[in-house]
Amino acid sequence: MSAEKKREMIELVRRAPRPKRATIAELGMARSTFYRWQRHYRDQGEAGLMDRKPEPGAVWNRLRPEEQTVIVREALQQPDLSPRELGCYVTDYARHCSVQVATGAGSRRQRNCNTFENAWVSSTAASSSISARV
Repeated sequence: MSAEKKREMIELVRRAPRPKRATIAELGMARSTFYRWQRHYRDQGEAGLMDRKPEPGAVWNRLRPEEQTVIVREALQQPDLSPRELGCYVTDYARHCSVQVATGAGSRRQRNCNTFENAWVSSTAASSSISARV
């Protein structure tokens, strides 16, 4: 939606004789959306209502595809390891992980365990479906 239309909706709600809640409901928009637009308009003027694309960035708990491949491969080769043990094994011994994963401090390693657990669950499901087909 254009910034001009957002501004018109803000003005319409402001000038309406009915309560804001009722007017926003009649317009078919979420109150949180209206109040976010209103806050941006108040703080930044019309520029605050312009649509902005989200900036791409690294997510702290998302592995790159090559790292996930290493984890799944190791999980399939060592099915007796728990997700936590697998995470520690991969960060300590796997040479194909990124420097961030391989040299992570204890807190980084702890945060990665959830991702390792997800990879372990994926690999366990993959290996059980493979063995079911055989």
